[in-house]
Amino acid sequence: HSLPRQDELLQEVDTTRHQRYWVEAYNGVLMRMALLALILGAVE
Repeated sequence: HSLPRQDELLQEVDTTRHQRYWVEAYNGVLMRMALLALILGAVE
């Protein structure tokens, strides 16, 4: 899983070019929004 994270990673990793968990978390939000819209009939 991408988030939440506690002591799994050092905070210094947040500023490296190798981290991708913030992007992954954001993409997860977009995916859940799209699925809800589909389920609720807002889109076809």
